[in-house]
Amino acid sequence: MAILSTVNLGTKRPLRVAAYCRVSTEEELQNNSYVNQREFFSREIFEHPDWVSAGIYGDRGKSGTSIKSRTGFLEMMKNAEKGCIDYIITKSIARFSRSTADTIHAIRKLRTKEIGIYFMEQNIDTMSEAGDFVIETLAAVAEMESASISENTKVILDLMNARGTPLRRSAYGYRKEGKAWYVIPEQALRVKLAFLMAAEGYSFTEIARKLNKFEEKDRTGRVWDIGKVRYLLTNEVYIGDILTNKHVVIWDETGRKEVKNDKLEDKYYISGHHEPIVGNRLFEMISEMCRAKKLAGQKDFKGIREARALAKKDSLLNSVRKYLPAAGGRCLKGEKK
Repeated sequence: MAILSTVNLGTKRPLRVAAYCRVSTEEELQNNSYVNQREFFSREIFEHPDWVSAGIYGDRGKSGTSIKSRTGFLEMMKNAEKGCIDYIITKSIARFSRSTADTIHAIRKLRTKEIGIYFMEQNIDTMSEAGDFVIETLAAVAEMESASISENTKVILDLMNARGTPLRRSAYGYRKEGKAWYVIPEQALRVKLAFLMAAEGYSFTEIARKLNKFEEKDRTGRVWDIGKVRYLLTNEVYIGDILTNKHVVIWDETGRKEVKNDKLEDKYYISGHHEPIVGNRLFEMISEMCRAKKLAGQKDFKGIREARALAKKDSLLNSVRKYLPAAGGRCLKGEKK
């Protein structure tokens, strides 16, 4: 006998019922939870005498703290607003969303269209008289639990940063195997060329244009622009170091946000974390020029001569000098002005 066979929802018969499932990556790896949830809800809806399926929606490996990246959730809400769903069933409030704001917003939005949500673990029907009060209370608890998990994660990450073993993705130019970073030759070539062109006085636009020629040739799909070039030329990872916590996550009345870390949390500078792609002195000079907004394409502005001299001495850049655009003129070789 189905677990939900005696649950009575709404007044329409047959009732078009959709189900929503969500699991984190960790949970999925442990017990195949996502597949199990889908199978469970499909069976429950099929075996209920008064229900017909309005779809099984889900998000695999997604956090419950925000709905923005949950495509399954957004699709379900869209179809509900179109009038394709009468009720939604889900395992619990925490599975539906760990954000109080998102939970309450979705419930109220659906209630205006007389669409209810049934949370199995709490045995709550949002269309009942006590629905609003109970939902707001339990959703608040769910968010506090999520905040506690986030705080515990932060403590672990800070400890790893302090030990010099940061848990982060590798930057462009590198691949990550375990905790170690290894240079990707094809990407490193572009990084070196960007620094060499900067040392020769080429602008962000010209550097981006040249890098895009390589990406198009190799059909990588990557597109460089001024912002990405500036970020590359000021990123300490290319001298083999890592600065952690450049950005941090904060919470306010609008939800989760990632902001620049302006003395909000400790930063850790880890030297010699991986193999460098450019030399320290040249990196420092180019980065300073970028921050001072002096890298504008002038061949002889203050500092460019010293940068050019450093680049000639930088053994790491010798292999890419042949790719440097032809001297004399601001346009790249083979391109029209």
